[in-house]
Amino acid sequence: MKVLTLTSSARAGLVISLLGLALGASASYELLAIPSADNTLRRIDPLSGNTLGSIALPPNTRSVQLDRITGYGFALAGGWVHRFDYSTGERAGAWNLGTVADISLSPNGGTLLAMNGANLRSFRTTDFSLLSNRSLPAVFGTPRSLTYMTSGILTVAEEYAFSATNNLGVPYTTDLATLGLIGVFGTAFGLGSAITVGKVAAVPLPGGISRVVVPNRTSAGEMRVNTTRFNAAGDTVGSENFVPSGFATGTGFAISAVASHGGFYLIGPGTGGGTRVEEYEGSSLALLSARNYGFAIPTGYFGAASVVAPEPGTLLALGAGLASLVARRRRRSSRA
Repeated sequence: MKVLTLTSSARAGLVISLLGLALGASASYELLAIPSADNTLRRIDPLSGNTLGSIALPPNTRSVQLDRITGYGFALAGGWVHRFDYSTGERAGAWNLGTVADISLSPNGGTLLAMNGANLRSFRTTDFSLLSNRSLPAVFGTPRSLTYMTSGILTVAEEYAFSATNNLGVPYTTDLATLGLIGVFGTAFGLGSAITVGKVAAVPLPGGISRVVVPNRTSAGEMRVNTTRFNAAGDTVGSENFVPSGFATGTGFAISAVASHGGFYLIGPGTGGGTRVEEYEGSSLALLSARNYGFAIPTGYFGAASVVAPEPGTLLALGAGLASLVARRRRRSSRA
């Protein structure tokens, strides 16, 4: 079995950072994982800005999902999904799923959804046995991104051309059991040319409301972030939209959204190169923080992931697992 390796300069620092993060009273206990252009997964504590090392990913990885319960990550690279331990980087299987536009992991970590332009398949994450294979309703148009809003409601976003001067990413909510349409984004706040929809985030808000965040970007760099509020049943209750200003334009990169504790992060190209991470409060959409990192994101569509507010003991386990892996490799090297 091939093992995902840590860069040599990051091993010791990652062990120390993880243990320190777990023990420190001011630690945020969040983990943000961003696939980069050099085929590594960049791990960040987004509230402190500390980097927690990098893990090698399969070439051409476009989207990742993390399961807090098992400690596994899932990387979509071409038509393959690779499972790996996101604390040590060790591979734990790979499955060829064919043509896949996006993936989404269920809240309990037991099911991975894989979507292309016409079908939605679900797989058991323990052995990747096929659970279902269903055609997507025509109402969804050309779906590009999906995410779980709740365990029973799915959000699907499409790239929708309302007119030559109004292109926007439209999120739908659907009953996962029937794939029947429930709610849909209804405000035409779009762009004047073809768009790329980035990874969609679903953010829990007070009162059983969820805000679905759809970042839109044209090849010329125009940006819009369309957000829709859905109630617990999946019905539309309102929408608010904004134009982010801190990302580079005209670069051909998409912007990815991922939930945080009480809000969401937008991840895209920085104006001075590298990657920019902006955090927004979920209810008010206020910009809370913005940081720039030296690594580059992949061109085109990509999907980041987060582990929201894990317990300190979880991060202690991450540090202990990584330390154990490094120790085993040193013992093997000494025997060789």
